[in-house]
Amino acid sequence: MKYLVIQPNLGGIALAVENVTKSKPIAILTFEKLRKVCDVYHDYAVKHGFVGPYLSLTDPNLDEKTRFWPFLDKKNKDEFDKIDTTNLDLIVSCPKCSGLSMMNQGFKGENRASSDCHLNDYQILCVNFALSLKPKVFMYENGIGLSEEIGEDLRAKINKTAENEGYSVSYIKIDTRNYGLPHKRPRTMVIFVKDNCPIFENFHEKKVMLKDFLAKYPPEDDEES
Repeated sequence: MKYLVIQPNLGGIALAVENVTKSKPIAILTFEKLRKVCDVYHDYAVKHGFVGPYLSLTDPNLDEKTRFWPFLDKKNKDEFDKIDTTNLDLIVSCPKCSGLSMMNQGFKGENRASSDCHLNDYQILCVNFALSLKPKVFMYENGIGLSEEIGEDLRAKINKTAENEGYSVSYIKIDTRNYGLPHKRPRTMVIFVKDNCPIFENFHEKKVMLKDFLAKYPPEDDEES
């Protein structure tokens, strides 16, 4: 299993991938301002056999790509270029989710939770960078707001990037209490799959009438077809 990790934070989703694949990432990448929270996962990974590089990314400015985009400097970029990133099976990430957090509803201006909040730039940069590496699958975890009305415009931006890069994208609501944990923590899993793949859209809870569902499909020419 060949994969890398971008912004794992404390490492929940990255540890899950390790557990399932029984393998280690080829690299761990983190935004410079958010590095301390990722150090915990990195230290754990090193103690348990991780030998790849741990590299810093530039905190996002979507209006201006740095010379070493998205890396902090030439040293980090050069180290990354030494890695064989061809035929990646997976990229996994947990980008900053506070741009859609309900905790930010009371804020004003650019810090107020919305699809336009500047904190969502971390998420957008993760998507842009990950898809540029052409993995078979890219998946990340984010706040529940991404799969609800507040995240509609941000989803549109993400969907456009996915379409341009040749990926399908699905937004799937999950909750820790559905997995045997006595804790309610609803989250959004975002999954990009290269080339044509069914798109799962269970993030909406609207009732769909059978006649409307069937109307999306053309009538059959004959019973055999």
